[in-house]
Amino acid sequence: MLSAAAHRFLFRGSTMKKLLLAASLTGVIALSGCAVNTTPLTREQVAAKVAVKTGYPGCNGCNMVRTYAAPQFYRQQFINDPDFHGWLDLNLQLVSTNYNTAGHAQAYRIVAGVIVNGGFVNAWRTNHPEERCPTDNEVEHGYHGFHAGQGIEFWLVTDDGTYESLDHVSDMNGETIKNLECFKSTGSGASWTQMIALPVQEVKAAYSQNRPIRIFAGRALTKYESTSDGYKPVTVAQEVRKGLIFEFSPDYVGGFVDGLKRLGADTAVAR
Repeated sequence: MLSAAAHRFLFRGSTMKKLLLAASLTGVIALSGCAVNTTPLTREQVAAKVAVKTGYPGCNGCNMVRTYAAPQFYRQQFINDPDFHGWLDLNLQLVSTNYNTAGHAQAYRIVAGVIVNGGFVNAWRTNHPEERCPTDNEVEHGYHGFHAGQGIEFWLVTDDGTYESLDHVSDMNGETIKNLECFKSTGSGASWTQMIALPVQEVKAAYSQNRPIRIFAGRALTKYESTSDGYKPVTVAQEVRKGLIFEFSPDYVGGFVDGLKRLGADTAVAR
């Protein structure tokens, strides 16, 4: 049996192509030169790397649609609990975009390039018969399928430890998952990209107070435990989250906003 370290090496090696695919900002933007950062960047470095692209796939000439993207960074987690196991690999970045927003106003988004196996694969599955992994031939010819699955869940982690659910963002076709691709080498899995709405007030507060934005990403499972109220058996449902916590650091948030100002981006407004 492979050790956890060997499993991780094989999984990562066999899915490098998917990692590069999922790193692109599918459905809105695919900026060149946005390499994944493996070491923390300073505020000045983040600000200098914020880039802008106009238009979106299918309308490159729609130059009033603007997406400003901070550099990407990478987080991963392997979970091997009795009730759940799987890999969760995320390429993450903050963007400000007016693509498919109310009144074409700029809005803050988290863009995630996702690679999963094990229990995390269920994040995209639905009961729709059309929902399936595309074949290699379909991927080559641009098939994107019917992806009504929501994807990995994201929660804002507040200072008091409360978890606040963040909304999924769909494209103009109503899809929340883009570039779905499945693989079976070294365990079955899938990769895709998705967007999550990040409240304007949270970015403003983190910027003004020079503090991080903490996020939990993963899946919420319902566990049922049997107990007794002293008279009869009682089943209690409890929500359990599986995934990882990451931070947009004060330098990352500060550099992102500084970069937006440098590029003359419109200010995102609360809706």
